[in-house]
Amino acid sequence: MDFTNNSNAIGNYNLARLYMERTQSDKQEQQVTFTNTGETIMYPRQVDLKATATSGGKIYYRIIKGRDAADLKGNVLTFKDGQSTEVVVEATQYGNEQYACAVSQLSYAVRTGENIFISSVLPESGSNPGTVYLYVNPQANRLSQLTLNIYDDVYLLNELQQLDLLTIWNNTPFVSGTTGKVLAVAVPDLEMNRVFRITYGYEGGETMYSSYYEGLDMFDYLSDLPYRTQGNAQIDKAVNGSMLQITTQKYKKGFGIHAVGSVQTTLPAGIYDRFITDVGKQSGQPYVMEFALKMDNRQLTTTGPVNNSKKTTWDYPLDGVSVLHIDVLYGGDGAGNDHGSIGAPRLYRTAVARKEQTLNWQKEFPLTHNKPFKLPMKATASSGLAPVYRILKGQEFATIEDGNILNLHTLPEHAEIVVEAFQPGDREWEPTTTTTCTFRFSKGFVVQKDARVELEGGQVLEELIVYGDAGQMGQVVVKNGIVQVKKLILKYIFVPKEWNFITFPSDLDIDKISDLNAKGYYLNNKTSGRGAYYIRSYDTQVRAENPSGSVWKNLETPEVKGLKGYIMGINNALGMDPVEVTFTMDNVSLDFESSIRPLNLTLDLSKVEPGTRQDVYIKPVNVKGNTLKVSVDFQPENLSVLPINHAKALEGMRFTFTPDKRGIRLTLPDQTPAKIAIYNKKGTKLMKAVRYVAPMVLDLSDLKSGTYQMVINYGDATAVRILDF
Repeated sequence: MDFTNNSNAIGNYNLARLYMERTQSDKQEQQVTFTNTGETIMYPRQVDLKATATSGGKIYYRIIKGRDAADLKGNVLTFKDGQSTEVVVEATQYGNEQYACAVSQLSYAVRTGENIFISSVLPESGSNPGTVYLYVNPQANRLSQLTLNIYDDVYLLNELQQLDLLTIWNNTPFVSGTTGKVLAVAVPDLEMNRVFRITYGYEGGETMYSSYYEGLDMFDYLSDLPYRTQGNAQIDKAVNGSMLQITTQKYKKGFGIHAVGSVQTTLPAGIYDRFITDVGKQSGQPYVMEFALKMDNRQLTTTGPVNNSKKTTWDYPLDGVSVLHIDVLYGGDGAGNDHGSIGAPRLYRTAVARKEQTLNWQKEFPLTHNKPFKLPMKATASSGLAPVYRILKGQEFATIEDGNILNLHTLPEHAEIVVEAFQPGDREWEPTTTTTCTFRFSKGFVVQKDARVELEGGQVLEELIVYGDAGQMGQVVVKNGIVQVKKLILKYIFVPKEWNFITFPSDLDIDKISDLNAKGYYLNNKTSGRGAYYIRSYDTQVRAENPSGSVWKNLETPEVKGLKGYIMGINNALGMDPVEVTFTMDNVSLDFESSIRPLNLTLDLSKVEPGTRQDVYIKPVNVKGNTLKVSVDFQPENLSVLPINHAKALEGMRFTFTPDKRGIRLTLPDQTPAKIAIYNKKGTKLMKAVRYVAPMVLDLSDLKSGTYQMVINYGDATAVRILDF
């Protein structure tokens, strides 16, 4: 009878135990003892339970606590990934006619390894040491030990460094909204073949060890896991007790097995997905021998007869494999000196799925040649996590403070600083690729989209760079006089299928001053699959004459007027990623009126009487400032070009009867169609509805003489007149 953790088995177990307890008073007592020791287990892990009874009877096992955290099959206890908890197993010998029933319990404190792991590794670059990033989340526990152990490689496993990380833990802020932290550990002389292991412990608990890391790949040595050997076998050493060695390669971990022999392990489901090992005859041993690899009793490969000059590397996936078996065999020339070595046998853990994230940062950033200053760096990760930075070039000019502040303490005439940005990831997100931004010194000014610069008249700037997007744009204000700019560069971020409000300081040809064409975008391009950009201007006449229609009109040529407001956008034919477009203008003069960015107002004056003054109040939003009053004098030079003021036209409209009073004409100023509805005197019943175009006659012959209400809808205006005939 095999009692596992299913409900029927538990019920059978309870009935059997009750029976034994009722009938054991006159039986001889026995003891059940675990040969395993209770310990702290890190997910995932498999344990072969071993217990003995003084009666020599068969032992049965069951889980009595923590069934969600472990599975039991026979005597094999497999710990699953999940939350930290406790698992208690019980061993029972039910007794017989001579012996009474006896039980023993064993407790495991279980911790999830996914709460402490290496998230990413950055190699050395220039004078920057390599950096190992650890995600550490002790949950409700208090760390008493946290160490990063660094080894030379997977073969020799010589410990090179042991770095105490508790100080870094205490000085690192928590990841927003979690109890976890991402620790940045500087590792001098970091080579990418290094092996890592994390040692940690909680207050009141014992020391725990992570799996090994080869880069970000986690693995366990087979000789550290449950296994079974046959024949003359040595663990982590050769058959003769020396260090494992195949040809010239030595190994700290593995098996030395004399033919004929074997090593076998049962794999927990879903934990490992790859197996790598070297096999061969122990160095210095003569004659030949053979090795064979089996998975689930199916032979995958064999070395054939090999001597001590041949090393074979096996690298196989473990998809769905339960049993891994290596045979050490004779080579056909007898058993003498058949010392087989299995070097660095490694089981690589199935990677925990994390979400991909991207990192967005500008490629170049010109710096003003002025005085030392501090500049916030604003790379953004799609995950919302904060990026980390390091200087790859120009350390003599700048340092990084508070994580993202570039402190430019020395400003040379001509130089550049290259900064690398990276997001190392956490439990939910994978690390990003690295990206760099080059900060170049120049004799000019750089105005970020959320910044404001004031210039004095008489200044001559080599270069002025202004950044902006659909939300905001850097502001350049000339306080007095004229500022000469030899090169004015506007850098706009366009999001495909979204409009930007944009103004240019002078009349320009967009194709000539921008890199839109170079990026694959052409004005109003109608070719399928090709990039297009669009510029639209506001049409006040359309607004007045057709209020329900679009008031924006596409430009047919790339010429734009200075200081006029436009909306501009690009299509998504080349993708949905934001596109930085550069507009470059040479020899620009800026004065008070052409300061960047001027305040652009579009006012609808179609209902305003010429010769009047309108007061407009502008209240700032999301910035400090007072309400601005702007008085607009409406003094058009040519009244004939003004759009029709429909409300004013209806106010002055008259209607005249035909001589027989069987029709009327309305004095409307143009032939814009009007909708006319005639109701009874009370306005409760529709008598007639027509579409009227001046100066046509509205026929009344089908109406009886009397009083009516006439409703006229003309353009965007409506009026009611009394019709009496």
